[in-house]
Amino acid sequence: MRSQYTYGIKSMQSPTGNSRFIDKPFFTVDPTPMCYFYNVTFKEILRPALTGSSTFPEIPPAGLCPIPKGTYYVKDMAVDEDKIPFHLSRGLWKLEATIYRGNTLVGGYRVFAKVEENHYKE
Repeated sequence: MRSQYTYGIKSMQSPTGNSRFIDKPFFTVDPTPMCYFYNVTFKEILRPALTGSSTFPEIPPAGLCPIPKGTYYVKDMAVDEDKIPFHLSRGLWKLEATIYRGNTLVGGYRVFAKVEENHYKE
């Protein structure tokens, strides 16, 4: 039953901040089995950035699946400027996450972020 769920992320940017978004595939995650996403992608890339600002459970070395039932949140998160990818350019960013069970959309969310400076350093 767990393998029926997939998780995907689509990333878009509005360079001028006018809400006319352009797809940015380098931040996109194709639909992936939920447990794989959580135990690999989330654990290695996202979880470290959420330390101290989220209620997501720690992921043991053997993995965690299914994810325990509960309400999880991210609150008062600040990103270390040195960890922002150099190609994350100025503008308004939108990430749309979707969760499917088979072919049926069962959940999702949107995250908006504003980048005020180009963090590319020569």
